[in-house]
Amino acid sequence: MNFSIDEIHRAVIFGRPNSGKTSIFNAISGQMQKVGNWSGVTVSATEAKVRCSTGEIELVDLPGCHSLISFAQTPKDEKIALDYLWQNSQGTLVINVVNAANLRRDLYLTRQLLEIWRGPMIVVLNCMDLALKKGIKINIDILAKSLGVSVMPMIAKNNQGLASLEKLIISHVEEPNSYNHKELNYPKEISRMISQGALAIGELSHNMNVDGLTVHAMEGDTVTLNESDRSSITGFTEKITKVTGIEFDVYMARYRYDYIDSILVKVCGSKIRKSPLTQNKNISYYLDSVLLNRIIGLPIFFFVMYLMFVFSINLGGAFQDFFDLSSQAIFIQLPKLLLSSVAIPNWLIVFVADGIGQGINVTLSFIPVLFSMFFALSVLEQSGYMVRAAFLVDKFMKYLGLPGQSFIPMIVGFGCNVPAVMGTRTLSNRNERILTIMMMPFMSCSARLAIYTVFVSAFFDSYGHNVIFALYFLGILVALLTGIFLRLTILGKSNSRLILDLPEYQVPKFSQICKNSWLKLKRFISKAGMVIIPVCALLGVMGEDKDNGAFSALERTGRFFTPALEPMGIDKDNWQATVALITGMSAKEVMVGTLSSLYGGNKNKKESLRASDILATLQNSLSSVSNNLKGFSTSLVNPLKASAPDIAVNDSMIGVIHTKFKGAISAFAYLLFILLYFPCISVVASIAKELNKKWAVFSVVWSTFLAYIVSVSFYQVATWSEHPSSSSAWVFGIILTLMGFGFLLKLITSRKYKSKMGAVKFPTQVIVS
Repeated sequence: MNFSIDEIHRAVIFGRPNSGKTSIFNAISGQMQKVGNWSGVTVSATEAKVRCSTGEIELVDLPGCHSLISFAQTPKDEKIALDYLWQNSQGTLVINVVNAANLRRDLYLTRQLLEIWRGPMIVVLNCMDLALKKGIKINIDILAKSLGVSVMPMIAKNNQGLASLEKLIISHVEEPNSYNHKELNYPKEISRMISQGALAIGELSHNMNVDGLTVHAMEGDTVTLNESDRSSITGFTEKITKVTGIEFDVYMARYRYDYIDSILVKVCGSKIRKSPLTQNKNISYYLDSVLLNRIIGLPIFFFVMYLMFVFSINLGGAFQDFFDLSSQAIFIQLPKLLLSSVAIPNWLIVFVADGIGQGINVTLSFIPVLFSMFFALSVLEQSGYMVRAAFLVDKFMKYLGLPGQSFIPMIVGFGCNVPAVMGTRTLSNRNERILTIMMMPFMSCSARLAIYTVFVSAFFDSYGHNVIFALYFLGILVALLTGIFLRLTILGKSNSRLILDLPEYQVPKFSQICKNSWLKLKRFISKAGMVIIPVCALLGVMGEDKDNGAFSALERTGRFFTPALEPMGIDKDNWQATVALITGMSAKEVMVGTLSSLYGGNKNKKESLRASDILATLQNSLSSVSNNLKGFSTSLVNPLKASAPDIAVNDSMIGVIHTKFKGAISAFAYLLFILLYFPCISVVASIAKELNKKWAVFSVVWSTFLAYIVSVSFYQVATWSEHPSSSSAWVFGIILTLMGFGFLLKLITSRKYKSKMGAVKFPTQVIVS
């Protein structure tokens, strides 16, 4: 079946989740979008410009879809993909990525696409290596002839077949009418009624097959046709159901699989037809029998998470002093030396060296720990273990009345809460999306990790990784308690079932892990640097002491709000901690720069620096690596007792922090507040975009409320022996406040109020494959 097209100016990569779409997109476009060995990595359309002989074409990576039939409860990311394909059908080449190791399952989406698509199309058979390991041999020529489109075998993770795919894309672009779709026939018993339904709709303006759209609409699709067209074919659907004796969508599902099986017999023989239960047990089966065991699965998972923190803090911390001291010598000491030799005002030296230089120093000093964390997370993601974490906790989450699928975005939140909020688009039930998004701000992002390491150096040097692990664990615990609270008050219980694709375990590719880790690190550094450096420069000037001893503007602001924080152990003289919390509301990355600027000592005294001092600092930075790596081997043997490497930002800052806080208890209470309070502005904006402004405001109020009562409760209980009367009063008051808040929220959340907040109940989604 031919369809004339003038030119192709867009290539859309389309397929099921975790089929390798983003890997192919990165290979063709040269970009470094995140890839992972689980479903739901891509949740929005990603675009890039690619040059070819005829000019420039737009390459688009769409979120994965399980089906082309869009229902009201279809996940938001799949709706984004389907809407994009529908609205941009003119001049578009579809690159349908199929997992060759799961050919029968993935060709179902290909069949649906062939039913409606009249433009050029390429089927890419990815993961050919995994198919061969399973003993699946695919005859590419027969498959291409059977489907009526070009078929290209490929191993995207190694770029095998990339050059051939690029040539095929260019050939379609240069000759847009070179394709020849094979006519698809429907069973005789329903073919006539499908044609009559198509006639009732009439010709459409886009490059879609009306017969195929009619079939999809009869199956319940709510996107491709408007309500008027759908109502015109209702009678035909009922007639077909009477003829076949079963529901039309079930009938079409059986027919498509029969169609696929008839092709696979010719293409692969009988091997592909075997049930997964009768296939030879591979290494993934044996690993899952241990790692997903109902008794030891969760303990193994928590132990793996703990090892990740030991690796990140100890190995990353071994290189921390090198980045800190070397950047301190280059960006702080050297500018001071050069500017001090010239007759310029002291405030300018403060601005350049103690402001901009200090900001660069702070930003660079956290590279090792963050890269180690991102590296460890990427290993777990690429291996296929991370997606199994959601399966492990599903029963526990269901026991609490929470959706098991929410755990995957929670893990993503360890990097940044913004993509974690966007990652909830994979959830089909809106109430579950709301609940999961409200849990996201409590996940410790990489910016918070940078703050934790500062206080670990000052107060918890010998057991820093345990403190950081505890903070991450407490964040997850508070997130779960928030979900339970919302379920009991506003949103109600979740009844949907967890549907996951468990990928094969893979040996992570070192180059791909480094690319993913570098991509995350680059995004953090660019984002953090853009806010930390200007803030440090501004704070350096604003915080400059005046000759008359009057308080600076920052100090006046901090002292005004600090009394409210005294119940959690912040003295009125520790106004710097309050200012850091205020600036941290814009972005948590700013807090590190604020702490460094305000606790960094007296910047107004001119230091007598010599070139030899700078050289000595650089020499110390080099020698610190070998010294700290010796401690790393000890930490691997006995991580519970080993001393964590010194990950100080600078000695003067750590000394001032140690003096300002009352001790480890008040410091940990402060970290608890940082863990839970006001999300970053970017996170609040994402919540408002994904839900609405009311839920964004609720998230801000709820998180800050929790941060205050948790940190105050911890400090008052931990120091109860020092002031039992006041501590008891505070704890009792907090309990009454929580009870009153819960009762009030339950009282005001009537059905009408739920509707205003945007909580709507949807039927449970069932995917048959």
